[in-house]
Amino acid sequence: MATYIQARSLFNDSDLQNKCETAVVVAAYALLNKAGATVDEKELALKVFNATAKYAQHAKLAYIAANKGKTLTQLKATTEADVQAFVDVVAPALVGA
Repeated sequence: MATYIQARSLFNDSDLQNKCETAVVVAAYALLNKAGATVDEKELALKVFNATAKYAQHAKLAYIAANKGKTLTQLKATTEADVQAFVDVVAPALVGA
């Protein structure tokens, strides 16, 4: 398990940030283009497109917290697929928030 100091070092990790930025854009696009997308889903997608770094930072922090049982090495080795799967689960929960 990564210590809190080690986990904190990932708050500014550019590789993880880049993965999260791409993941939130992909998730927003999926919300926007799904059949029967609601107004709230479309609004969230637009917010993500207009403030990608902000939403990616939120996703990154949530990802670190949700994976607190992993070591720093495991967290640094996070794959794009891991991040995308996490964001895909979290994004719908943010609709209307």
